[in-house]
Amino acid sequence: MRSFFGLARERRFRGRFVQADLAEQLPFADASFDTTICLDVLEHVADDAHTIRELARVTRRRLLIAVPQEDQWMWRYRLIFYPYRDPTHLRYYTPDSLRSLATSFGAQHVDVFGEQQIPLERLALQLLRPRSRYPGLTRIYERLFTFLVRRSSTVLYQNLAAVIDLQPADNAPCVSA
Repeated sequence: MRSFFGLARERRFRGRFVQADLAEQLPFADASFDTTICLDVLEHVADDAHTIRELARVTRRRLLIAVPQEDQWMWRYRLIFYPYRDPTHLRYYTPDSLRSLATSFGAQHVDVFGEQQIPLERLALQLLRPRSRYPGLTRIYERLFTFLVRRSSTVLYQNLAAVIDLQPADNAPCVSA
């Protein structure tokens, strides 16, 4: 597997590329960046609170975070999605735990929302087939199952995202989901 730096050199990307350890202080001055984006990283670091504080330190306005959402019910049905099998994940997040982490360093405006919706209705209709030993009942079960699945309101997201405004604009409403 090629590293990002090798790929950047190959493709002749311009700019300054810095490799740093998120367990240490980042090699940037305070408020160096208007926006910092941290996708699928926090679940891998030993101290996510330290990491998010350090990211906030080098960020002037907005921090964008994406993390895998904790599976709260699929395991009961022996269903599992690939991210939940990743042995390098040290933790998973709930909306409350992500919001708590995001406000732990004093951020005033945090918007947490789901991303990468899992198409449960489509998966259920494609993968689950109710059956009976009586053919007539099988047709009834299939129709009832389809009716119930299409009317379920369960929305499941694989990841959570947070938009953390470090300096909310004047007169901007601070709404939290």
